[in-house]
Amino acid sequence: MSGKRLVKSLFLSYLWITLVAVVLIGFYGAHMARELYLDRTAGDLEARARLSQRPVLELLEQDEEGVDAVCKELGKATGTRITVILPSGRVVGDTEADPKGMDNHKDRPEIREAASGAVGRSIRPSPTLKEELMYVAIPVRRDGSLAAVVRTSITVKEIKEEGGERRKK
Repeated sequence: MSGKRLVKSLFLSYLWITLVAVVLIGFYGAHMARELYLDRTAGDLEARARLSQRPVLELLEQDEEGVDAVCKELGKATGTRITVILPSGRVVGDTEADPKGMDNHKDRPEIREAASGAVGRSIRPSPTLKEELMYVAIPVRRDGSLAAVVRTSITVKEIKEEGGERRKK
């Protein structure tokens, strides 16, 4: 009789350990999948910014006001918010808003990173749109010096919706 109790006790112990392990692995897997998806989305935003930098650089040399029109056109075509910021922090082009009415962007975390020569990334609330966005910013150089920063972004809501749609397929 005590042998059956011992087997039952060991079985329940191992079952408990297995269930805890499966739950922990599930949470870890979900976390890693989310991080991978966010990294992939950031890479996509970086590619969109790099595709935008040539027309932006050409217009900066000739017509700053044309930069805003290009941002609006490219943003509409790609479903991406595109913002062009000068090294001073002044916005000269934005898909969603009039750049003349926008705050100085020099202290935004992704802009600081891009101004230092790296690819800047952040997920934070947008003061202009009043919702959380993923931002990726790249430096645009002319003759070795910073000419501007091109920043692309999409709402976190869109990222979550796209991720949910992919999981359902």
